[in-house]
Amino acid sequence: MVITLLLMIKKLTESPLGARIFNPDFFELRQNKAIGVPIRTVKPILGFPEGTVELGYNVGSRGNGVDDARWPDDLLTEIITKL
Repeated sequence: MVITLLLMIKKLTESPLGARIFNPDFFELRQNKAIGVPIRTVKPILGFPEGTVELGYNVGSRGNGVDDARWPDDLLTEIITKL
């Protein structure tokens, strides 16, 4: 599966469509405290008038074994410690 995915991404990046799909304006770097490196992710695309709602991601991705596999009581918790 990884090989197929890599070939598909290569074909996309080499085609004219790839320049539109992988436009750098569509991505942003987010700090990830759980694994200690910034990760390039897709920007939120939905907007609300007058800043009623501020879209974004508050908690970064986690690598396997970084924290406990459960939902925390506070969903803004970056790293979930083991019970």
